[in-house]
Amino acid sequence: MAAGASLRCILVDSERTVRDATDIAARVWGGASPTDEELREQVQEAAKPLDERAGFQVVAYFDDVPAATGGVTRVGEVARLWGACTVPELRSRGAYRATTTARMAIASDLGCSLALVNALVDTSAPILTRLGFTSFGLKRTYRLALDGG
Repeated sequence: MAAGASLRCILVDSERTVRDATDIAARVWGGASPTDEELREQVQEAAKPLDERAGFQVVAYFDDVPAATGGVTRVGEVARLWGACTVPELRSRGAYRATTTARMAIASDLGCSLALVNALVDTSAPILTRLGFTSFGLKRTYRLALDGG
């Protein structure tokens, strides 16, 4: 990636942006790509006007290279941010911050007055703190090995 690569963040609203967002998420979080039917449903949902959707996603690009994605589910005036991730080779270049800023701006335009997000202490939390988020409480994660290990 060139040193002067431009970063832009756009709303997921077409087949291309749906594919880019799902590809980024699959690379970072793992899991299978959507089936053709799931992809069609996601594209149909993304094509709706924003005020008719319960949520939305954005995708960030360095030039035309998909770099990061993140979503929002709106519940009343609350924007619940979810699924933000950046492909490993493009981390530490501002894409996570750009997707978070874009999601908050869109949510605000849609009438949200509060944004909530779960954050990993070592990765997302410092960025979110610099953006103005404050700690709201602690979430505990529990695990149980099902394979006997």
